[in-house]
Amino acid sequence: MRLRPLVLSFYSPSWSSYGDIHLELLQKAHKRIKDIGAEILILTNVGPENLSRLTQKYKLSINICYDQNNQIARSFGIFSENYPIWKRTTGISEQVPLPATYIIMPNRLIIHDFVDEDFDNFFSIRELEAFIKVYLRN
Repeated sequence: MRLRPLVLSFYSPSWSSYGDIHLELLQKAHKRIKDIGAEILILTNVGPENLSRLTQKYKLSINICYDQNNQIARSFGIFSENYPIWKRTTGISEQVPLPATYIIMPNRLIIHDFVDEDFDNFFSIRELEAFIKVYLRN
């Protein structure tokens, strides 16, 4: 089996409407990303008991997994108890990871990252596709 690039994206329902748009974009990107030879995985702070409800609510066909205690988000540097999002972003009242999307190659090389510290932008599907296509050609 050939290993494929991974688009890894983080999500939290505490992001409110930003989170809704983020999930819609990921769902829209899913088929396109898969067609060019990559996979998408969403990591969330939504517990396992609520993942199926989340998947149904947004009609997600993407793999989504629980990031227990934000351990993976912490390792990517997008979650920190020392620099909480709720202290610097209006409308967020709990400690959650920043919105972030990465492209990770099978050799663990991160070829692209998008982190939105201000909750005012979204990742670009075209940009994701372009980075993946370039690296798959090499």
